[in-house]
Amino acid sequence: MSNTIMASLDAEIAKAKKQAAARIAKLKRDAAAEQEKIDAKVIELLCEQEPALYEGLTRQAVGALAAGKAAGSKNVRRAAPLESSGPTSINDARGAFVEEAR
Repeated sequence: MSNTIMASLDAEIAKAKKQAAARIAKLKRDAAAEQEKIDAKVIELLCEQEPALYEGLTRQAVGALAAGKAAGSKNVRRAAPLESSGPTSINDARGAFVEEAR
């Protein structure tokens, strides 16, 4: 085949790949939006049907996020250790949250 034909084919292939990538990205965005709607509905139903469980899970989530944030900032500031009576590691924090939930 000549170089002109090969270049034309390469351009068509690149165009098709770009279009396919755009379609895939749109499908992923649509799926993520649908999952967010489902998650919101699950939370709403959980809150309505099991308010005590919802409150307990909310406390656990807040604690876990705080522990994760503290662990992340602890890694950044290793030179200045924090004085704390709380858990000394993320595994200690997880254990405490599991015990609290029981």
